Amino acid sequence: MEQNVSITTLKEATGLDDRSILFVPLLFAVYFVTVGLGTAIVARHTKRARKAREDQEARAAVTPTVLGNPGSSDAEAAALLSPRRGRAGTWACLGRKRSVQICFVCTYSICMIATAVSLATGTLSKRTGLHWEWYLGLLSLACLWHLLQALCLPKDHEYPLMAFAEATLAGMVPFMSDNFDTLKDVIFGGLCWQSERPAVNAMAWLSWLYIPAFHAYLLRKKRVLNELSSHVLSVWTMATETEDAQRQEPERPDETEGPKKSGCFRRMWQDKVLPILYRQTTPTKQQMLLVENAPQAFMAVLYTAAEGGSVIVSVLNIAVPILQVVGARALFPRLREAVVPWFVKKIKSAMKDEDPLTVGRLWKEADLERAPKLLAHVVRVLSVFDGEPQLLDWLESMTGPLLCLSGVFTVTVFANAVQGTRAGHYGTSSS
Repeated sequence: MEQNVSITTLKEATGLDDRSILFVPLLFAVYFVTVGLGTAIVARHTKRARKAREDQEARAAVTPTVLGNPGSSDAEAAALLSPRRGRAGTWACLGRKRSVQICFVCTYSICMIATAVSLATGTLSKRTGLHWEWYLGLLSLACLWHLLQALCLPKDHEYPLMAFAEATLAGMVPFMSDNFDTLKDVIFGGLCWQSERPAVNAMAWLSWLYIPAFHAYLLRKKRVLNELSSHVLSVWTMATETEDAQRQEPERPDETEGPKKSGCFRRMWQDKVLPILYRQTTPTKQQMLLVENAPQAFMAVLYTAAEGGSVIVSVLNIAVPILQVVGARALFPRLREAVVPWFVKKIKSAMKDEDPLTVGRLWKEADLERAPKLLAHVVRVLSVFDGEPQLLDWLESMTGPLLCLSGVFTVTVFANAVQGTRAGHYGTSSS
């Protein structure tokens, strides 16, 4: 009897009920099956794109013969020699903004429908929010959306093996996804609406109206627009595989078994885990957390004071947002220094894709102007300013921020880097 009472008390403390034993494993199963299917789709897509690239390189290898043929045209030679184009035209600023707006409206509408139906049927709970069937249905819709994006990827792009799994983190995983934040804020409004106090009912309208309002405000900023697109269009905005990774691929089988295992774990930590943590601490993410969660947390405190304790409100709308903001501010400088190799790889991939929004967002949110030594290391690895070693040495000797030179220096870095990429010299200098 005492054991049953303790189990019941534990469930109440965590906000779970008896049905969670069935639905929580089912939610995990749906997610991991989606990751497996999406990874298989992306891997098949990458295999076809790689074969097409290798065929193109094989044709380019006989270019002198083709050029020597009087019947060959300049257009054919240019087609053989020209590099693959990236997402230019596909992800223009206006098109991306409209896509994010449409996805947000759909997500917000679905969450409002689920909450309204739960309110009408009296099934909205302080312990679990929506019924578990709703959570399963919403997750299934998100999984289908991610698989649809995977099926519609550009035909000439190659992606890393774990690219789809990483995309689902930003698109579906709680506390990492903007879609999840939208859902929890809508549910909080529903809990306020079912209160008997008019003041708490008013907070429901404030919460529901604030969600589209702050999204409209954030979408006016380009780097936040790119951050939001990495949530609602996470698969379509996946970074392509860089030439460095393609060159390193055939070198891996030559390693011994022991170093291979240790190197695999090291790469997993440096290329996967640390970047995931870093993306939760960037200045862009900090701004989003403050704009979204500060008013919601204040209203959640008022709700708790008026309506009593609620696990879902206390944890999702008060405790976790505070930990996210404080942790982001404290960990960002250390994580920024730890993810320099990943940062350089993402910059190269975005430049290869001709995606200036991603390049700008990565650079600005890293705030490298306040860390001159780190800035010098990054531009040295990017192989820009190779002809000016004195400038790099001067940067490495600096101790204070470069705020007075940040604008001019950043523009110069981008001009040199993008020019080198389009001219075809980037891969040569980085090797």
